[in-house]
Amino acid sequence: MINPIIHGLSNEAYHHESPYSEYLSSSQIKRYAVSPKAFKFALDNPTEDKSDALRFGSLFHDLMACYAEHSDNYSEAVEQWKRNIAVFEPPVNENTGKPYGCSTKAYIGAYETFIQANDGKLIASNEELTMVQTMARSIMFDSGATSEQVRKLLKWGKPEVSFFYETEDGIKLKVRQDLLTRKKIIDWKTTTSDDFTEEAINRTILKYGYHISAAMYQYVVHEITGKWLDFILVLASKVAPHDCVMVDMCNYGYR
Repeated sequence: MINPIIHGLSNEAYHHESPYSEYLSSSQIKRYAVSPKAFKFALDNPTEDKSDALRFGSLFHDLMACYAEHSDNYSEAVEQWKRNIAVFEPPVNENTGKPYGCSTKAYIGAYETFIQANDGKLIASNEELTMVQTMARSIMFDSGATSEQVRKLLKWGKPEVSFFYETEDGIKLKVRQDLLTRKKIIDWKTTTSDDFTEEAINRTILKYGYHISAAMYQYVVHEITGKWLDFILVLASKVAPHDCVMVDMCNYGYR
């Protein structure tokens, strides 16, 4: 029997190491919602998602976690964040003086060598580092009352808290909060959209199954702690001026 609440468990351990890998995440539940066959196929054929979108999201999540750990010293938060990142610079074509394209053999070979030499670190370009920091500044300082609320949550909350729960019939479930306060679960999400109308937000939530995640997170936390916490989704746009919005997901989760 593992500890039902673990602070600071690494992302690698949460997803891939035993006994934590034996528990179902909300992403796997969403796969089951597609079909039981799709779920079984994903279990039998595990693949590591290395998409740019997922990697960028990890960079953003890690920075917000560092801000939560150092809510009284933002400079130290950024320094801690950068220590876990390796910046990849594409090789330069001597004939043109310009970097090789990402589909060329020179680029692919250099990138694979770089990843092997920086095992365990997040890989990023200088442009991505700048973008993530710009988005974080916008969400924390340049978005009016929303920024004020975000700073309070970072001050009060604990980042990367993992919960593990086994139902009476033996189903093992796990959730990992981006930020946890005494009354709220906070989930950071980046989006390529700059449309934060109610209709657009609804489409985004349903498209990516954020309502399923909200319901599962609230349920698992309740079964362990006896408390129903509010679930707050914070959407941050990658598109200038990098607007953000906080969405109370309680009604979505209830449905």
